[in-house]
Amino acid sequence: KANLDLQGNRVALTKDQELEGRGKQTEPDGSVYEGDFENGNARGRGTIKSADGRVYEGDIENGEPHGRGIEKFPDGDVYEGDYEDGEPHGRGIWKYAFLRSVLIMNFQRPISSRVSFTLGINEG
Repeated sequence: KANLDLQGNRVALTKDQELEGRGKQTEPDGSVYEGDFENGNARGRGTIKSADGRVYEGDIENGEPHGRGIEKFPDGDVYEGDYEDGEPHGRGIWKYAFLRSVLIMNFQRPISSRVSFTLGINEG
């Protein structure tokens, strides 16, 4: 069961007792969502800190990245771009820390790997 921390945030409950407003939700695996809630679901703008060290900031729908956002990975990689249903989808820029390069990509589903749809490389 997730733990909901509403301290210091403006929230309301709908007539169906669903959370509205901003809050912080901690999952049993240690993942944390902090941001907007609508009809009891994480939706709007927020930050997801995954138990594996990834951090996503941006648009959220049904508790997943959806829309525009930035995701930072434990290895130093950064993806900035479009998301759909929790996955990169559409145009985005992937900054690879170990290569010191930037890949501009257009993701289409299904995604088999991060570099499947490379449009261009800009080193620097």
